[in-house]
Amino acid sequence: MDNLRTFIGIDIKPSDDLLGAFYKLKNVLRDDSIKWVDTSTLHLTLLFLEETENNQVNKISDELQKELLSVPQFSIRIKGLGTFGRPDPKVIWAGFEPNDALLALKHKVDEILIPFGFEDENKVYSPHLTLGRVKFLKSKQQLRDVLQLYKDKAFQDVLVDKVIFYQSTLTTKGALYRPIKVFPLK
Repeated sequence: MDNLRTFIGIDIKPSDDLLGAFYKLKNVLRDDSIKWVDTSTLHLTLLFLEETENNQVNKISDELQKELLSVPQFSIRIKGLGTFGRPDPKVIWAGFEPNDALLALKHKVDEILIPFGFEDENKVYSPHLTLGRVKFLKSKQQLRDVLQLYKDKAFQDVLVDKVIFYQSTLTTKGALYRPIKVFPLK
């Protein structure tokens, strides 16, 4: 059997406030070429593993199960909109307020996966929810205006009560995410 594309993340159910900003972006940028995410699959990625050997999946699951049992639940706040990519935006995202508990969880997940040969390439963790991937953008000023409008907006608080080990399958309609295993926090 083939290897699986996997990642470890936190499921996010978007609030009406966040959905309102998302639909405003989609409307303002409707003439641009942007691949918008399906809001029912919003998630915060802790670590993207890319190709994972099938025989590693159960071992990784067992280790996450054991190590995450002691992690207490906590809340995170989704706040602000922004982009990655300069000079031209490549990704439109919703951000998070800095959060020590989230950084501790990210560090713990990283530590668990190093022995399996997975390491985060990014030196600085930038927690975000990807809202859209920009293919071509001509409405740059309109995007800047919407980002400015929402740059300090607190959209919602999210209780982090579980971590999910996902399989990601690429399709022509976008990525499909299937939970491999769910790890409740204490």
